Amino acid sequence: MTCKCKRRVLGGAFKAKVALAAIRGDRTLSRLSSHLGVNANQISAWKKKLLSDAGELFEDGRKRRHRDEVSDDELFEQIGRLKMELEWLKKSFHVRLIRGVFWWSQAMTHSASDAGASYWD
Repeated sequence: MTCKCKRRVLGGAFKAKVALAAIRGDRTLSRLSSHLGVNANQISAWKKKLLSDAGELFEDGRKRRHRDEVSDDELFEQIGRLKMELEWLKKSFHVRLIRGVFWWSQAMTHSASDAGASYWD
């Protein structure tokens, strides 16, 4: 049996606020859970994630960008390769399609003429 209610999608800002409230410790996890309508296990998971990833907020973005992002030259090179591959596939498909139609028409002409000749002879 399926539930007809919609699943809640919680945004990052809400998760951060809940995790900060859990870290502050003003309320217990069960009180936060009942007040916000979120499972206590989920709140503790958000709290752990915030504590483990908080250091990344203050890292120097310039260093991180060079590690994580691919350079523009590499992306343009990949775009060029993909365009060339696409053009080759289009041409190859067109040639195969023409050969297939030609082969099929030749086969049908030969089989029809052979079948007709043997049938009427």
